Amino acid sequence: MASKTIEDIKNKLSIVDVVTPYVKLIKAGRYQKGLSPFTKEKTPSFFVSPDRGTYHCFSSNQGGDIFTFIEKMEGVDFKGALKILADKAGVEIVYEAKGKKDARDNLYQAVALAEQFYKEQLQASDTAKEYAKGRGITGETARDWGIGYAPDDWRTFLTYAEGKGISIPILLNAGLIKESDGKKGTYYDRFRNRLMFPIRDIAGRTVGFSGRTLSTDKDEAKYLNSPETDIYKKSELLYGLDKAKQEIRTRGYVLVVEGQMDLMLCHQAGFLNTIALSGTAFTQTQMSLIMRFAKNVMLALDSDKAGITSAEKSAALAISMGCKVKVVPMPEGEDPADIIVKDEKVFADMVAKSVHIIDFLTAHYMHLGKDTRGALELVEQHVIPLIKAIPSPIEREHFVKEVAGMLDVSSTSVLESVNSATVTPNTQAVEVNVAPASVEVEDQATKRVLTLSALTILYKEHPAISRIEEVLKKYGGKVETPEKTLFETEQVFGENPKEEDIELFATECEKEFIKNELADAVQKLRLAEKERDEKLVDELSAKVAELTGTLRTYS
Repeated sequence: MASKTIEDIKNKLSIVDVVTPYVKLIKAGRYQKGLSPFTKEKTPSFFVSPDRGTYHCFSSNQGGDIFTFIEKMEGVDFKGALKILADKAGVEIVYEAKGKKDARDNLYQAVALAEQFYKEQLQASDTAKEYAKGRGITGETARDWGIGYAPDDWRTFLTYAEGKGISIPILLNAGLIKESDGKKGTYYDRFRNRLMFPIRDIAGRTVGFSGRTLSTDKDEAKYLNSPETDIYKKSELLYGLDKAKQEIRTRGYVLVVEGQMDLMLCHQAGFLNTIALSGTAFTQTQMSLIMRFAKNVMLALDSDKAGITSAEKSAALAISMGCKVKVVPMPEGEDPADIIVKDEKVFADMVAKSVHIIDFLTAHYMHLGKDTRGALELVEQHVIPLIKAIPSPIEREHFVKEVAGMLDVSSTSVLESVNSATVTPNTQAVEVNVAPASVEVEDQATKRVLTLSALTILYKEHPAISRIEEVLKKYGGKVETPEKTLFETEQVFGENPKEEDIELFATECEKEFIKNELADAVQKLRLAEKERDEKLVDELSAKVAELTGTLRTYS
């Protein structure tokens, strides 16, 4: 990756620009400070230095620059952070020599080429455009989400990609083409006659596709997704999270739907905090991603058996990880897209009347049971484990009473059932907060050297800084100063330290360094005396006398 791209991003984005959407900052001298986004706290311990373009969080003992911050907050690698910040800064990512690109970069390039190709093909296909329009998707939405069309032909994209210099192995590894079962060495396009939806990671990089068939052939799979590749891991992605994450954080909850069409229509209707499941239910990785932005989940899934099962599984995991889960009850046979196309206000009203998953499922299984006994069995089988998964004892007790009331049984019996219930293994909670960096224990001498070094960096124009430089050169030399020390030092000395304070600190450090030298010399002298090394005893005795005399001058 060209270093110029990184420089361009840093020139266009300040640390304050990057941090502000995540942390409310207030001015504090040279700094801006706020509550840590990594830990729960009431007193601000998160500091930003606009001058140096860095941050440090004292509660979790970690810090860095704009790239480090985005990596931590968004859960991405450096290249993912680069993509997010490049988009924010309006900077094009420029790669260095072709040989320096790794295998994953080649896959990203191939998939990006495919996305552009499919978008161009959509403009040339009246059938595909009419289908999208008939489903309620506007031209603006199609452009925003990069919707395209894979032509009804066996090798149109393959020929196009080879003409652009993309090799067969790369296209295979990107999941864009397939090898014929009966003819080795013969390849064809994986996606044909399909409306194409790019699947993006949380950084906004396209990693694969979901194609909705436009064929009337009943044997044709309705949706075809890219296979797993080095850049597309289905269990680690949530469709639309790259676009919805900021709105999820702002609104405090995520709206979850089942497919691309539902998501598109929800976004068109103003629910910009909507994402879509890429499978039957959440995985732990997906829930961890969501919990970076909100801990309230609202499910708007189909009301059929598969939709209910998906809701149960997703809710079990989300609840056990500390989230609150609600459900938007859907009319039988309809999904969010159907309702929104008819009347956006109706769907908005349904969202406003969402109910807790436990209340929803209890009512659902009471209705589904053929008789009272059947209903009780279904509730015990499907609802009780969810109550068991709730981490909060108070909240568990609340739902024990609520379900007991709905079933017209005693709270004691429901509680006994909860206590004996088994929570599915994959609903065990996982840690989602960024782990604090390990705290290194430093001796006092090392701390003083680092503080001296920090002073020379922070106050290099200060009239008394030469005194600090003199002591540092004599006793410390050149050291790499941690960002944490810079922040700590500036908090102690302030924006404009007095000359006497600087000079006093230099003197105190010098005294301590001499004391340490003296203690070391005395220890070595005793050892030399024990070993009867007269020459060394004489040398060390002279050094002890010299250091003792120097210390007296500070009295």
